[in-house]
Amino acid sequence: MVQRLAKGVLPTNTQIHKDALLALSKSATVFVNYLSSHANENASRTGKKTIQPRDVIEAINELEFEPFLPRLEAEAEKYNAIQCDKRNTYRRRVREEKAAAAAKAIAAAAGSTAATSLPPA
Repeated sequence: MVQRLAKGVLPTNTQIHKDALLALSKSATVFVNYLSSHANENASRTGKKTIQPRDVIEAINELEFEPFLPRLEAEAEKYNAIQCDKRNTYRRRVREEKAAAAAKAIAAAAGSTAATSLPPA
């Protein structure tokens, strides 16, 4: 994952030594742990057990990583839009399936009623 991210921002045909990848991976782990710890403290201060995005943003401000905020907020907004679209698509599909099932049940009921109301031949 780290290699894919690193290669995504570097010019093509750039080689990354395996020690450099290890250093990137370790430093990313340290950064995420440090940020998570501060975000958890922010959540705990407000009596929450779950870290929310606002806790992470507050931790970024406390740790003086403000240059990351615009990108973080843009990515969070993009993520929320994708999740909202997925939920709406799922809800629409469920609604359509329920409507189709109801229509099928009505058609089946109408068909069985018509078959039973026919006079004997």
